[in-house]
Amino acid sequence: MASEDSMHTQKEVAIEVTFSSDVGKDEQQIFSNRLRSVGVMVSEPPSAVRLVEWLALVIFPLHALLSKGGEDAYEALKSAVKDLFERRRGLSQEPPPVMLEDEQREITVTLEPDLPEEAYQQLRSIDPAVYADGTNLYYERDNNRWQQDVLEQ
Repeated sequence: MASEDSMHTQKEVAIEVTFSSDVGKDEQQIFSNRLRSVGVMVSEPPSAVRLVEWLALVIFPLHALLSKGGEDAYEALKSAVKDLFERRRGLSQEPPPVMLEDEQREITVTLEPDLPEEAYQQLRSIDPAVYADGTNLYYERDNNRWQQDVLEQ
């Protein structure tokens, strides 16, 4: 029984989610509950005071979410992001992206609305260790692959 507990502890992922002030409390709750339903520990600092260029900023250990052990958390995050985009679609023009940020290094991943399933599948195979701090990964639809930009520090 103790081994099951230690296995569960190893699979836990902690995520911090900050929402744009444009995202309502109900939407925030749905997003966070989706992650909590698979055992992700979600902390929610106050929402961004002003509108920013993203809907949500999700901070977590990127390697843990993309590892084999983080599969359930990854699927819950993907589902929560897609659901948030769908809920926002009717409220304005194209919703801004959701930003994923590694908590240990300055690597971000930009998730835009309507990314193809292939983009999410490819994201699972990314190794964050090969990217320099300050890298932004975005999906280039013309080439159907993740590309990198180095963000200004």
